[in-house]
Amino acid sequence: MFQENHSLIGVANVFLEVLFHDMRLDYQVPIISQQGEVSGRLHVEVYRIVDADSDMGMNSLDAFDSPRITDLQTIGASFLGKTIKCRVRIKKASNLPTSLSHFVFCQYSFFNISETFVVAPTFDPNSVPSDQVHAPHSSNFQFEHEKVIHVIIILLVFIVLKYRYL
Repeated sequence: MFQENHSLIGVANVFLEVLFHDMRLDYQVPIISQQGEVSGRLHVEVYRIVDADSDMGMNSLDAFDSPRITDLQTIGASFLGKTIKCRVRIKKASNLPTSLSHFVFCQYSFFNISETFVVAPTFDPNSVPSDQVHAPHSSNFQFEHEKVIHVIIILLVFIVLKYRYL
């Protein structure tokens, strides 16, 4: 009998306030270990997709012309109950401890979607091992994952990204 044992490298929290604006979040999010230390970085890109027939482009923070409407609660209230389409890109994980980098994958979910997405890194046999290019005690993994997700806004949303290895 084969038993899978996973150890959590850390958690990278990506706050999705950017979905209320007409902008992209392209950021290297710190991966925080269970000890509260940064154990690497997760490069992600998240943004809302505005279709030509959608009115969601008119409801972003940038579309409000009144200086009184500037707080996120007011903006968020305009999105409540609506479905938005967003794109999530998991680009790469970098500076992970080599001792925990035997079988790395990314697992993420949205708070109100029951499906959990699991992403394996891409592998290029012609590439130079990361420990020869970067610090010898860290590993880097390319993911190049992209997913379009339809989310019904019921709260201010966030996505939790977790890294585990076998």
